Amino acid sequence: MLALVYLHVPESRDEESSSLDWIGAALATLSLGALTFGLIESSRLGFTHPAILISLVGGVLTTITMLLANSPVIIRVLIGTSSNTPTGW
Repeated sequence: MLALVYLHVPESRDEESSSLDWIGAALATLSLGALTFGLIESSRLGFTHPAILISLVGGVLTTITMLLANSPVIIRVLIGTSSNTPTGW
C-alpha cells in the first residue's frame, strides 16, 4: 500500500516555503508551559499565589503575542487558503 502511494501520489511540498517558524514554536511552547504550570499548581498553592498569577498572566500574554505575530498564517488557516494548495481543490 505504501509503495503504491509513493509511486502514484505527487509531491505536494512547497519547495519555496520557509523553514520552521522558530519564534512561533518558542512562543507556543512558553505559553502552553506557563498555562499548564499555573493550572496544575493552582490546586496546591491557590490562584492568589504570586507564582500562579505570574504564570497564568504570562501564559495569556504570550498566547496573545503568538496570535498577533502569526495572525496572517492563522487567518489563512481559518479561511482555508494556502499558498501550496493544489489548484482545483
